[in-house]
Amino acid sequence: MELERLELLASIAKMYFEDGLTQDQISLRSGYSRSMVSRFLSEARENRIVEITINYPLERNEALETALVNQYGLKVARVLARRTLSYDQMVRRLGILAARFLDELVGPGMTIGVSWGMALSEMVNSVSSKSYLDIHVVQLNGSAGTDTEYDSPWLVQKLARSYGGRYGILSAPLIVDSASTRESLLKDKLIQGMMMSVEDMDIALLGVGTLDAEFSSLTLSGYLSKEESADLEKAGAVGYICAHFYDINGHLLNHPIAQRVIGVSPQTLCSAPIRLGVAGGHQKILPVLGALRGGFLNVLVTDDVVAGELIKRS
Repeated sequence: MELERLELLASIAKMYFEDGLTQDQISLRSGYSRSMVSRFLSEARENRIVEITINYPLERNEALETALVNQYGLKVARVLARRTLSYDQMVRRLGILAARFLDELVGPGMTIGVSWGMALSEMVNSVSSKSYLDIHVVQLNGSAGTDTEYDSPWLVQKLARSYGGRYGILSAPLIVDSASTRESLLKDKLIQGMMMSVEDMDIALLGVGTLDAEFSSLTLSGYLSKEESADLEKAGAVGYICAHFYDINGHLLNHPIAQRVIGVSPQTLCSAPIRLGVAGGHQKILPVLGALRGGFLNVLVTDDVVAGELIKRS
């Protein structure tokens, strides 16, 4: 990286971490947009201009972990004891908990598929820097159009850089306007190549989506209108993974929106040896329950609020 670029990153990082300025204040002072300031700060961390180490004590509920494994046939469960943590604090620690497990799991030659979401972003931010030149990180679905740091393309690149591997980007939206548009895009050779690359993945890293309008990334990003969301709920949808909607029993919905999704198929997803879901909070109880019943997940990192309800409802 050029010295001029490194100096810029160091200057932005100093304003944020040493001078205590907000990203908005840095934006006004530097002339860069707030989103660019956020990107500079992430880049500064990636290039080790800034190194942050917070050793959070992560209290786990091992009794709930064992119960989840036994009742849902999971390979592994990690359950965070939430205590008095706020939602944002809980999601942050879930990400760290998931990252620690992923660091133990990942190895040379693996292909890792990544979807999107806040908890996944926290996980990717927390993985250890390693060097596996032959690791391949691939995007499982088109761009969800969420805040950059939570979206698939950003997470794929960041995870690949952390593990010293290569990555593949799926240059397409998550949901297009019609089935015919989807069919046209799927004929593109680059998109076809990406679709083939996910078929051999060893690990799928998955966010679990809710239809709760306050927390649904698809609704917040404008991919789903309120009318479409209501229609999906009426049809029985409780959650989604990679924009594949399912009911409380994990059955995929035969809904028109399914013909407009660009990304990994449910069949390919479920063939991945490790399907790691990261989700917490009361609004994720039903989405996680449906995902477990449908076999979309076989490794779960969650909090004791969700875990306790899952045990009651199994």
